[in-house]
Amino acid sequence: MSTCLQTDEFPIWALVPKKETGVTNFLDKYPYYDGRGVTIAIFDSGVDPGAPGLQVTTEGKPKIIGRYDCSGAGDVDTSTIVYAGEGNVVRGLSGRSLVIPATWKNPSGKFHIGIKNAFELYTKNVQKRIEEERKEKLWDPCHKSLISKSIIEQQTLSNEFDLIKVPLLTNQKLKKEDNENTVEALQNMDKKYKSISPVYDCIVFNDGIQWYACMDTSETGDLSSCKLMGNYSDDPMNNFDYITATDHMTYSFNIRDDGNLLEIVSLGSSHGTHVSAIAAGYFPGEPEKNGVAPGAQIISLTIGDSRLETMETGTSIVRAMIKVMQLCKNLNIDVINMSYGEHSNWSHAGRIGDIMNDVVDKHRVTWVASAGNHGPALCTIGAPPDISKTAIIGVGAYVSPDMMTAEYSMLKKLPGTTYTWSSRGPTIDGGRGVSVCAPGGAIASVPGYMLRGTQLMNGTSMSAPHVAGAAAILISGLKAKKIDPSPYLIKRSMENTALYQDKIDHFSQGHGLLQVEKAFNYMTNYFREFESYIKFNISCGIEGKKGIHVRNAWENKTLDYSVTVEPVFLQDIDIVAEKKIEFQLSLCLISDVYWVSVPKHLELMYMPRNFNVKVDPSGLDTGVHTSTVRAYDSKNTEKGPVFTFEVTIVRPLKVRNNSSWLTFDDIEFNTNSFIKRHFILVPSKVTWASIHIKHLDADVNANFCLHTVQLLPQKSCKHMEYCKMFSMKANHFQAHFPVEENVVMECALAKYWSSAANTKLSYKLQFNGNLPSTKSLAMYHGMGLQSLTLKPGIKNEEISPAVSLKHLITVLKPTDSKVVALSETLPPQIPIYSLTLTYTFSLLKSTEAYATCGLFGELLYECEYESQLWMLFDNNKQYITAGDAYSSRHVYKLDKGDYTIKMHVRHDRRELLEKIIDLPIQLVQKLQNHLSVDVYTSHYQATIYGKKLPNFLLTPNSDLVHLFVGSISNDKITSLKLTAGQCLSGNIVFAKDENGKKVDTYDFKYFITDASKNQSKNVPKLVDENKTKLDEFNEVMCETKSNWLTKLEYGADSKKLYDELCEEFGNKNSSVHISWIQCIEPEDKKKFPNVLILQDLDIEKLKCLVVAADCVLSMIDQKDLLAFYGIRSDQRPEAAKLKTVNDRLKANVIEALCRKGAALCQLYYFHHIINKEEDEDSKALKSIDEIWVKITFYISPDSDLKNFNYFNIWYAVVHDHYGRMMKILLKMLDDKNIKEVESCLLWTVKAKFDPVESKHLTDSISNALIVHYPKNYRLF
Repeated sequence: MSTCLQTDEFPIWALVPKKETGVTNFLDKYPYYDGRGVTIAIFDSGVDPGAPGLQVTTEGKPKIIGRYDCSGAGDVDTSTIVYAGEGNVVRGLSGRSLVIPATWKNPSGKFHIGIKNAFELYTKNVQKRIEEERKEKLWDPCHKSLISKSIIEQQTLSNEFDLIKVPLLTNQKLKKEDNENTVEALQNMDKKYKSISPVYDCIVFNDGIQWYACMDTSETGDLSSCKLMGNYSDDPMNNFDYITATDHMTYSFNIRDDGNLLEIVSLGSSHGTHVSAIAAGYFPGEPEKNGVAPGAQIISLTIGDSRLETMETGTSIVRAMIKVMQLCKNLNIDVINMSYGEHSNWSHAGRIGDIMNDVVDKHRVTWVASAGNHGPALCTIGAPPDISKTAIIGVGAYVSPDMMTAEYSMLKKLPGTTYTWSSRGPTIDGGRGVSVCAPGGAIASVPGYMLRGTQLMNGTSMSAPHVAGAAAILISGLKAKKIDPSPYLIKRSMENTALYQDKIDHFSQGHGLLQVEKAFNYMTNYFREFESYIKFNISCGIEGKKGIHVRNAWENKTLDYSVTVEPVFLQDIDIVAEKKIEFQLSLCLISDVYWVSVPKHLELMYMPRNFNVKVDPSGLDTGVHTSTVRAYDSKNTEKGPVFTFEVTIVRPLKVRNNSSWLTFDDIEFNTNSFIKRHFILVPSKVTWASIHIKHLDADVNANFCLHTVQLLPQKSCKHMEYCKMFSMKANHFQAHFPVEENVVMECALAKYWSSAANTKLSYKLQFNGNLPSTKSLAMYHGMGLQSLTLKPGIKNEEISPAVSLKHLITVLKPTDSKVVALSETLPPQIPIYSLTLTYTFSLLKSTEAYATCGLFGELLYECEYESQLWMLFDNNKQYITAGDAYSSRHVYKLDKGDYTIKMHVRHDRRELLEKIIDLPIQLVQKLQNHLSVDVYTSHYQATIYGKKLPNFLLTPNSDLVHLFVGSISNDKITSLKLTAGQCLSGNIVFAKDENGKKVDTYDFKYFITDASKNQSKNVPKLVDENKTKLDEFNEVMCETKSNWLTKLEYGADSKKLYDELCEEFGNKNSSVHISWIQCIEPEDKKKFPNVLILQDLDIEKLKCLVVAADCVLSMIDQKDLLAFYGIRSDQRPEAAKLKTVNDRLKANVIEALCRKGAALCQLYYFHHIINKEEDEDSKALKSIDEIWVKITFYISPDSDLKNFNYFNIWYAVVHDHYGRMMKILLKMLDDKNIKEVESCLLWTVKAKFDPVESKHLTDSISNALIVHYPKNYRLF
């Protein structure tokens, strides 16, 4: 029996919504105005040309016609030029032989080569997936087999030795240990396995017509198996490929600087592809899946830097804008979509904002930007669109009933609304912030590396490309009608025709929901009007703000504002004088509220005009009140306002005298009232607050968002805010957050947009805290005490002051600085200069750390400099991490060692860069253990380190409390090895309440001066009373000359100095010969076994070293030395002095034995293994064995002393103990990456194992040798 399942038609059209804004109807009516002839620049994380719907336009043209990585993360230095040798082979920078295919044409014969780590082209998720797959497929099967085989060999040998009834000989013990070490080393390698990035050689050449590039993704040099591609834009349909079939990560090339720079463009995230699909995706035969402008073409400009987890940088944004300005000449880039942004501390200035204005004003580009996802509180608009002018279209996020069911699978439809998290206007300086709203969610295409075709994403990042696509189809229609599009007219038409909905939050919808067809009709009707190609710069008040915003209008007094309106033509510099003279508008000014008074008329000509506005808040209730002042052309008011500006007034609620709380009872949240905003003037003497929320409908579950914001001068909304999503399942919620006294706080409580049920809440806001005399306390080591006073608050508070220091700050000064002119210029031909600053530092132990620049900290769009990107490298030039304006987001765990920071700053004024060539930065390290500092209430108790401050109660009527902060002991300073100029930072808290301790904190800094280092009583002063001043002088001379001997290159000069020292002190001071040994073979030039070293042994040097070591050993009576260390407890008065002397002698003996042993091993290898000379009676080998035994008299055979490790490695070589070698080498690499050691490990693995069985090991180590030790620093 069959049944027929009845289902509703699936609303596919709502997955990429277009009906809500009239796009569907518009394209049905005008199918050829689908964006054809229009190019959209996508400022984002990159666009995948292989993603569904992003191949072609409705005309069959390539969809993505340009791909550029403006971040610099994909750049490869290809300035190295080589020529093909025998067999048409080029030696790549990886060391691989690259076979040039016969089909490649290269008339010049020049090949530019470079190298790129594959993981630098991946997202974090792709890298993790590829690492797991490589481990599973390439590592695990081979390595487990190798371990298994080694265990069997170990057990077999162990069984053989167990049959021997007598004690094992030394060589037998070592052989047994070697097998055990082999297993241990292999298991250790498996345990600490970390996938090393594949390394790809890059090769660039010119075929006489154009540039081509190839990336050796085969990792074998087989270039014929890799795709040869030119610049992506030369052939967009073919000039891209997947890095590998497994990763499905697309990449393409741009070849710059005459082949000296290869720009590899991959993808930083799925964000840019999703955005592009919304704006312009095209699915032939499936129009419901299309983006808004399926006929438009796309240029992808990556501004998200993969080194910063796709955070944009000043450099990437400016590079993208330069590229747009350059391409505008030929490609007519009409629209920019930027679904990116950060919050600015101010918007009236900033280099990036100024250039953004130029792109719109001088290059006729319509710029669309996401408003941000930082609601529901007011004044949360990001930059852009919140820059100095209002040229950018800011877009809020709207969700329709159809989207709710199709995209979010909600049980029932709710009325359309804006998302809870969509950022709200006004801007802090009074601008509207949001121009229009549009659908802010879509199930659209994502990159192939996601291993899925589509995905649901929501945010103003999704609403902005909807408007950008709408702008594209509007421009497409205008071009078809031979109407010259203007970004000012497009923005004005969208705002004047948007559907304003009274039931939706005013501050999130802007002028309303975009209506495409109405906007098109507006432009076709009014494009001939004067103002169509004019923007009106509005400047309010003496600070020149974009609107009028009064945050603290609690007084009943009239406020007067001077408003300036300045008309500016599009491409003003090219407008003829007659047009400027002809411009004249007779305007009517309208205010729709009684409390804003404006003049009735304004005659506007081509110059700035001023008029006054009066704002009288005296009759207004508490809360926020807003009005739009509109200017109409008196000759044609039907076309809507020519310009507008906002007036926003906040009347705060004041807490009653002698009260510390406010209550809000039975507050109803329903479909018509999602958000409750309370504006409260925070009382004096308050530092933190608590809110307690009670759910009155226990059987109803709903999600809420609590968002509190206080606005402080020259600080963004994020500086003093609290935002938390929560569910009322538990029927109770509480939160705690810091507040600023006498500043208005918005407390926005919003029912989440998708919560359908109506519900009631009651909540209580409690103010707490006590006010310290300073909000940032500092002291320096040596000042003894620091004092402050604590003022009582408005309620009883239990006080328990505590200081906790959590970070160590070290100021780094540049060791090098260089200003150079860059090849890129700002149109028309303005040069850009780059300042590269170099800093170095060392860490004595591992720690979490980041670098920050105080001059540029927390500044991006508002910064006067273009960039402040820094990169951190280890002492081998290996890239580790990076940071920028928001450095505290980029904390990284660092091992002990030496590091280099390179910082990059750009500007078009060289003199500004030259002013900061000595710019210091700060290295911030997390302390492993927090330091506490004692706090006292009595100066007397503080001076005697007496009774510390007890907990006590502070009432509103209490007197001021005087507190004294003690100093940190010298022992702690010296134990942390702190130096003068460093600073310990943390906080001081006063509240006993645990919640108060978390939120009511104040900065505390402790500056380190020279700490007095008391010499330990246990360390004797080695003073011989019989010594003369001449004797002391000779000792110092000997020590000085010996120290300099270790720094000289081995040669005639150093030999001469050594001979002089031998003549004067050679028979009295063994350290002279130790210094000579260190001169012959310095620590950084020790020769570890590998193919090259074994072929290049310096026999004469080795013999000199053996002689010097023998001199040391002959001078020291080792029997007496060993006897001394055999003493169990030395009670002699001079015991400490004797120990110091003997410790020095012991160190010299150990170094002499180890160095001699290593040298004899190398001589043995040269004579008896390489040259096959006979070792009569194994005398040479026995002498080496004797040295190894002697060393074990002084140290354990398992000691990891550097010199002993060095000898042990060579000792293992002559005995074929490669398992021991592996164990030692791995242990050394755990401590620090050393190229010679890692090369030795590769040689050892090759010597120990079958090449087929160990291929996974040799491949991994070979890659590590390239990744860990690059020849140059990574490019900016």
